[in-house]
Amino acid sequence: MKHTRLLLPLAISIGLSGCANPINMHTAQRYFDAGMAAERAGDYPLAHENYYRAFVNTEIGHADDQRKALAMYNLGRMKGYLCMKTEAEPLLVNSLAVEEKALSQNGRWYTGRLVELARFYLGFGEYAKAVPYFDKATLRLVDSGNEGTNPIEMADFWDDYAQALRRSGSEAKANELADRAQRLRERNAGKTARFVPFPYGKNCTSAG
Repeated sequence: MKHTRLLLPLAISIGLSGCANPINMHTAQRYFDAGMAAERAGDYPLAHENYYRAFVNTEIGHADDQRKALAMYNLGRMKGYLCMKTEAEPLLVNSLAVEEKALSQNGRWYTGRLVELARFYLGFGEYAKAVPYFDKATLRLVDSGNEGTNPIEMADFWDDYAQALRRSGSEAKANELADRAQRLRERNAGKTARFVPFPYGKNCTSAG
């Protein structure tokens, strides 16, 4: 399995596919690129607007399921960043479901969406929902060699997983993961995370 960078938003081209309308696909790509630029600049409302337009064009342009799922994923992330949890959740869940069906084609996308949903539920305080996604993602990330390639990101991920477990009543397993994260940091003293994920639920006054 190829190395998977933890939770790096997938800047993948929407592209053309099958019977997709080329005009809509080119339009979707323009909005996708604009959304990525706005996201990098930290302008999440503008990123949300552009990702929404990209999503609409994949829908009306009859893109294949994976390209629709990519558009859903990016739109779902921005809705989550902007505290629109109720709208974000089905987009992220459905995006993951598409990738689960197509797992043999690109397992990296599937792993990234497991991680995203784990942290989404953690950020919004739904710890029991977060745990299964953390569990599945951990198995794939370890198998991909992330302890060696992304040690600090992996340690941060385990700390998040430990928090979800602890808040769900699994204290012993939470302590095991926290200790594992600490040992990984000790073995990689001086290193820093190359990617820090956006904290869902930050400054949100409600879960809607």
